Amino acid sequence: MASSEVQICNLGLVHAGIRQTIASLAEDTTEALIAEAAFDMARDALLEEYPWRFATVRADLSAIADGERGDWSYAYSVPADMLRALYVEPGSHNPHSNDLVEFELEGDTTHGRVILCDDDAPVLVYTRQVTEVAWFSPQFALALSWRLASTFVASLKADAQVALAFDRKAEMQVQKAFALDSSQRHLGRAPDSEFISAR
Repeated sequence: MASSEVQICNLGLVHAGIRQTIASLAEDTTEALIAEAAFDMARDALLEEYPWRFATVRADLSAIADGERGDWSYAYSVPADMLRALYVEPGSHNPHSNDLVEFELEGDTTHGRVILCDDDAPVLVYTRQVTEVAWFSPQFALALSWRLASTFVASLKADAQVALAFDRKAEMQVQKAFALDSSQRHLGRAPDSEFISAR
């Protein structure tokens, strides 16, 4: 598992065939300047693309006074660390998938992004902005390093064809990472033990 942003960036440089690695994102080298400029946006974009299990959290929403908007009864402020709203559960019970609340995400000049819905106590399930590298799964960190490799190739080698090949490689790694991440759940009853099955 990656231990730091620098380690992920250096892995991206290795993928790109660039021998010069970095010791810090703040150092005065071309590689570090590119890494520092690209890392946060590449990380957030990758988090936003898929409902990664390690980045999925629930939050009770805070209602906005006089929140009625158009056909919606309520408006709620979204969490500050939200990158992507996945779904909204009714707050009254533990819902099944067909009980989810209809909602809409909208911009508000006073409150920023808001969730509009007709539930009076909704629970938002969302992808949060994970900045702590320790939370990244190994496959996510590897996929991010390949995304950064594409940036390094485009910026340092200025070869459009090679950069395109790296984009394809990065996407393959992203798909693999998400497939592994999404398999880490089980819905349904647990299998019978060997003892029960043998009776």
